[in-house]
Amino acid sequence: MRLSWKWSLLILLAAVALMPRADFAQSVIAGVVRDTTGAVLPGVTIEAASPVLIEKVRVSTTDNAGAYRLIDLRPGVYTVTFTMAGFNTFVREGFELSADFTAPLNVDMRVGGLEETVTVSGASPVVDVQSVTRREAMSRELIDALPTGRNFQTAGATLPSVSMGRFDVGGSTAMQTGNTLVAAGSRANDTTEEVDGMGINSSLGSSSNVPVYLNNAVYEEQVYTLIGGGADVQTPGVRINMIPKAGGNEFSGTAVAIFANTDFQAVNISPAEAARQGQTSAARLDKLWDYNAALGGRIGGVVIGRALYEGLDLGAAIAAVP
Repeated sequence: MRLSWKWSLLILLAAVALMPRADFAQSVIAGVVRDTTGAVLPGVTIEAASPVLIEKVRVSTTDNAGAYRLIDLRPGVYTVTFTMAGFNTFVREGFELSADFTAPLNVDMRVGGLEETVTVSGASPVVDVQSVTRREAMSRELIDALPTGRNFQTAGATLPSVSMGRFDVGGSTAMQTGNTLVAAGSRANDTTEEVDGMGINSSLGSSSNVPVYLNNAVYEEQVYTLIGGGADVQTPGVRINMIPKAGGNEFSGTAVAIFANTDFQAVNISPAEAARQGQTSAARLDKLWDYNAALGGRIGGVVIGRALYEGLDLGAAIAAVP
């Protein structure tokens, strides 16, 4: 029996999703551990636990200067535990980490038994003190709540001082990959696009987009670097890093369906304007629809979507999530 190309592609992508892959979320928890006298503590074990980690726990140890770094962490909420013989166990709960962010977490440990635990909760840091860049991170919840065309350009245009160069009316620019973002006097041609830190600009020219449509449901977070980009980026414009969803220890899914046609569009030309200009109607919307479904868990996931804009069928978009 012969399989259609769509089913063959789906099977191939599902197989890719099951393959092991290194994560490059560029997020770090770092700091220094001291005792109550201010002396640094080498040899402290630090464990960062979160449902977003397939291995459940990431472990590090403080060096001779009492410093530690937990690297390549996925965006999410963590519980960070500090343990050392002869000292109380210190637990920091609800530590929220965004993408492309180095979160400082310094700890003072008191002398005591391991059975004694000090649990602390509070607001997570929002300023990266180890970087001079100005960055804005959009979580999945914020992306879904914004009334935009469900792509990184229209979402980025809602940030202060950021412009897309055109207006998005009712999601009318949803499938326009040529849109670019500018901020603080940057040029549109200096826009850089990345997926998990890997550049996806084409080689046709500066800021040229890849000739594919990016499936919005694939990404868990979008990070916009507006000012002070790193030396690893060749142009000084806006840098967009889209962080894909990854398998976790819980199965979850999402679904979105959007539809509009001429009946959803108002007419804002008055009879007087129509008589003066000889025009009775503005440009009319034929139809616009978009659906997205995503499912992920311990073995990865698959995201499927299809969109049609003003009568132009843009086809199916299928993506594997490791």
